[in-house]
Amino acid sequence: MKRKIIKLGQATYVTSLPSKWIREYNLEKGDYLEMQQKDDSLIISTNKISPRTEVFVDLFDYNERTIRNVLNQTYRKGFDVIRLKISKTDQLDIVRELVRDTMLGFEIVREDENFCVVENIAEPSPEKYDVLLRKLFLTIKTEAEEILGEIQQNKKFNLKRRKDNKNFVDNYTNFIRRLVLKNKIKGSRDSYLLYYLISQLSLIHHAYYYMCAYLEKQKNNNLDLKVIELLEQANKLFCLFYDSFYKGDLNLAHDIQVKKKELVNEYLYPLLAENTGVNAVALYHIGEVIRTTQMASTVLFGFVDEEVK
Repeated sequence: MKRKIIKLGQATYVTSLPSKWIREYNLEKGDYLEMQQKDDSLIISTNKISPRTEVFVDLFDYNERTIRNVLNQTYRKGFDVIRLKISKTDQLDIVRELVRDTMLGFEIVREDENFCVVENIAEPSPEKYDVLLRKLFLTIKTEAEEILGEIQQNKKFNLKRRKDNKNFVDNYTNFIRRLVLKNKIKGSRDSYLLYYLISQLSLIHHAYYYMCAYLEKQKNNNLDLKVIELLEQANKLFCLFYDSFYKGDLNLAHDIQVKKKELVNEYLYPLLAENTGVNAVALYHIGEVIRTTQMASTVLFGFVDEEVK
């Protein structure tokens, strides 16, 4: 948007502020704003707390999967109070579990027979975004390395650790997506790109987790050497993604596009054609890691005018 500069007196210049932004943050005459000069930009911000938002949702006869979708999407949209109409007794148990595991900062503050209220009572500050995102990346990197080590050494999977990490990743990818939408991180123009990237990180981790969960249940879960080598290459691809994101290096992002095509066409497809059983299932999940990592990395080309820290 454009705003005209008006001169008042000898050395005072003023301009108008967008009315939508004023209303969103409940600003009034006499309030103070923070201003920061960055290159040729002037960043205007406010520390004033925006009004709390509420929403009412009827859960009808929804099952666990649909309730999860409803709560996740409502939470990510930035609502502070979610009022839920309960139709079946087991729905409240599902809501309790989802709030605990996937809605960081929220608690159930009221329960009735056919109604409950979920409210934001201890949400971390948006300033924690950078720390949380890096922690998320590093958790997935470590998880990938540990899983590869367990497979290479034919060790029993540490499923408790895998499950704990899955809960962490699900919780924090959900919360960071909420931050992105609610606080327009990266700006309104590019926040959707960041939201997509975080969603892909969740899917990458799910591919690792569900591969382990499947292999652990099999009597013979030894993988062929070529399958293990492809998993190692998938891990390296994710590390390349991490480096390209935090270095803001589009050459590395380009390398991911090239490497993905090579891994899929020259290794994944031939191995899928000649394998069955546990190897085929493992290859499916490895392929998901490769494909989703490449898809997440495409976002970096949309940040060409951004400074990636």
